[in-house]
Amino acid sequence: MRLGRLIALAVVVLGLFAFIWFYERKQPTTEELKEREGKLFPLMETDKVHALRIRNAHGEFEFKKEGNNWQLKRPVQDEANQWAVSGLLSQLASLKAERTLPRAEVKLADYGLEKPERWVEASDVAGRTFKVSFGSELPLGTSAAALTDGAHVFLVSKWILSDLDKDLAGWRSNELLSFFTSDVNAVTVVGPTGRWAAARAGNLWQLTEPVADLAEREEVEGVLSDLSGARIKEFLDEGADLAALGLGTPRFTVTLVRKEGSPLSLAFGHERDMEGSRQVACKRGERVFWVDASATSHLAKEPSAFRSGKLLQFSTWQVDTLELERGKEKIVVKRKEGVWRSDKGEVDSGPVLSRLNTLSELKVLAFDQPEPEGEPMGRVHLVGQEGLDVTVSLYPSSKQGELLAVVKGRPKALAVDKAKAEEVLSGVAELATPKPEPTTAPQN
Repeated sequence: MRLGRLIALAVVVLGLFAFIWFYERKQPTTEELKEREGKLFPLMETDKVHALRIRNAHGEFEFKKEGNNWQLKRPVQDEANQWAVSGLLSQLASLKAERTLPRAEVKLADYGLEKPERWVEASDVAGRTFKVSFGSELPLGTSAAALTDGAHVFLVSKWILSDLDKDLAGWRSNELLSFFTSDVNAVTVVGPTGRWAAARAGNLWQLTEPVADLAEREEVEGVLSDLSGARIKEFLDEGADLAALGLGTPRFTVTLVRKEGSPLSLAFGHERDMEGSRQVACKRGERVFWVDASATSHLAKEPSAFRSGKLLQFSTWQVDTLELERGKEKIVVKRKEGVWRSDKGEVDSGPVLSRLNTLSELKVLAFDQPEPEGEPMGRVHLVGQEGLDVTVSLYPSSKQGELLAVVKGRPKALAVDKAKAEEVLSGVAELATPKPEPTTAPQN
């Protein structure tokens, strides 16, 4: 075969391969074609839709997708109800014709489609627009009439209408705030009992007001959980009387500083009973609403409740290294792959975990005690996961049944139960004693 003919065949083969690669591979599979069959909008992909317009009996609504979230743009600007919008789009993308009627064979008025009051228009990032108008529900069965291109009337499942026929409150997000607890770096609360503030310090919270000290993590995160779980019960868009709602001089104000985005500020006023639930007036920016009164459950607590009542805040599973010192005795045990070891070998984990449990539950009996002088009677140093690195120095106290503890990051000295502290410090040398080797019974 001549060289020129070989080259020509090679060009044909390469061209065929390029056609298959660039064109055929983009064509829908048999399964995809079967799935699209009968759909009003077979090319619609919900994740590609970035704009949405809706008209129903309650008015006209417009939405835009910003980032991963939908925003309501008309008739008011607010965060959209993400579930409501995504649910409607999902219904729209999967909407199938149960029956198709040629436009020329029907009267639109008979199907409520002459001047339809309900329609949806979605636009995607590729510039495609998907619009459908809905007429009346048929008297028998579960169908409704729909019109897209004007050439056909489709009978479709009427259940999409329940997702479409929402009023303004139904299209707006009913979340008071949308955030995760881990998104918040700092919180400040002002209420009738005073002012307190806390800032995140690794896995812990640190009080910054009214005193710099370790915060009670469960209480601080309880405030955040209450706020993130609260739901809006009624929107007050215009003419809200702030004084009458108790928002002229709020009972509580809350400011949240997030890792990303601007700070969030809330004000809470009067409460009311409505439809069997307790609600509180709330102002967020320029928005005013009634929300679940549970939003303020933790806010009513005294600032002192947010000061940690435990000497330390850690979980035993966090600890990888335990150092104990009492007088001249000092041991170090470390955990690796679930086994505790000293420099002499594997040790019994029971006594180690017992001390860690006692230390994790050790409560503060009195705050802001005078700092002791001289050498401590014992020390405990913990190092571990999630940035755990803390040292406790224990000193005698003039009060019976107490010892004084000094912890870096906590002000002055803290009084703790002597008996519990002694449990942690007792038998230091024995703690590092290797476990005895298992003995094998002699064979006869």
